[in-house]
Amino acid sequence: MSSRSKWAVLALSLLGGCLDHTPLGPGADVVLVHAVLNPTRSVQHVDVRHSTIGQVDPKGGIPVHGATVTLTAPDGTVHVAPEVFTPSNPGDTLNFGARYDVALGELTVGASYHLRVVTADGTITEGDAIVPATPPLNAMAERRFDPAKDTLRFAWPRASGARAYEVRIIPQLDSSNVIFTDPSGRAYYEPYAWGGFLAYVDTSVTIAGTARQNGAPVFQAGARYVAIVSAVDNHYYDYFSHESDPYTDTPLPSSLRGGIGVFGAIVPIVWQSIVVEGGPGGP
Repeated sequence: MSSRSKWAVLALSLLGGCLDHTPLGPGADVVLVHAVLNPTRSVQHVDVRHSTIGQVDPKGGIPVHGATVTLTAPDGTVHVAPEVFTPSNPGDTLNFGARYDVALGELTVGASYHLRVVTADGTITEGDAIVPATPPLNAMAERRFDPAKDTLRFAWPRASGARAYEVRIIPQLDSSNVIFTDPSGRAYYEPYAWGGFLAYVDTSVTIAGTARQNGAPVFQAGARYVAIVSAVDNHYYDYFSHESDPYTDTPLPSSLRGGIGVFGAIVPIVWQSIVVEGGPGGP
């Protein structure tokens, strides 16, 4: 086994749920921005928060409302991202997130997009990201999977401008939590917004049906999953491939200026729905 393959296996066994960590140090109070360009989406999302310690919610930080958020396309067109009402729970009109949405249309690959966030108090956070050029999405047929004897194997061509390839095995839950749909209309989850089984690899990956993470089987009998392979840029990889404790002085790397977080790009290139054989509690 090559050193890269060994590293990929280690990553598959150790990395998962790292997106739940927020890169904050003790007493830090800065603007925290999460924005990832994804050409499979018709609308791009920008999440803006304050990192005030003492009121850190599960998503990390306190929502920032009333910010001016713009995305400048490579051709110089400036798109304003209006704030979108996103309640934390259905029917909750008091507690809601700070998401700003903008429809950019078809994204341009290989050229720089500029993000600018100006909060009501005048704090400016900026960043730049380039969408990798990739092959068309390979939407594979749904697969029935016996974890006792089956193995997942994916291989894909190298993408221009990609720093790495993210592989996620993401559980499908109830429809109320679904964010996206696949090319055929099925529901699935946003790659960078959920945990799941995670690894960063080269241009192929092998995952045994018996693989375990944190002591539990990755593939639970009777469950449904989505396997997504995505090309990611430098900013996405540097930020999301690291873990950090929000209460220590070990922040995650950030390419943003004037704040922390990430403005990067992710392009799904392989997608497959997986139905695990067997009922609850066993194969």
